[in-house]
Amino acid sequence: TDVVKIYAGLNHSMALKSDGTVWAWGRNQDGQLGDGSTTNRRTPVLVPGISDVLDLQPGSNHTLALKSDGTVWAWGRNNYGQLGDATTVSESTPKQITSLSNIIEIAAGGEFSLAVDTEGKVWGWGFNYYGQLGDGTSVPKNTPTVIDGLGKAYLVGAGGDFSVIADESGALDRKS
Repeated sequence: TDVVKIYAGLNHSMALKSDGTVWAWGRNQDGQLGDGSTTNRRTPVLVPGISDVLDLQPGSNHTLALKSDGTVWAWGRNNYGQLGDATTVSESTPKQITSLSNIIEIAAGGEFSLAVDTEGKVWGWGFNYYGQLGDGTSVPKNTPTVIDGLGKAYLVGAGGDFSVIADESGALDRKS
């Protein structure tokens, strides 16, 4: 009850309730449900340790959460650094990405993640083989890195292996 948004990742689903709590269900082999386990769930379970969530973004096998204070939290598979914590160790509970603040938009794709801050800077991290981070390389990043050469962004979207960014003029820029 009191669900305000629902989300679908590759293998898991999530719901955001009006009180800012997060509920998750589905496949959980990498801890992407955030409940502290790797047990698959057929019914929604509360994600403990996180509240005041404004938005969620489930990726392939990881999840991002944007809290009302502008911080970003991540959990699940981390084989390419998509959790942004400078490691490649998966997490089954929410963990704050301490290098990010004042974030207004998030996106999670196939093993990579994106964020936009209040200044319109786009941050990218994780898998980058196809150039989806937009930094001109194909090197994965395990910490958030500013993507240079973009206008002031306000929206980001992440697909399996590509990104879409809208700047303040409303123009779209596709990275893959």
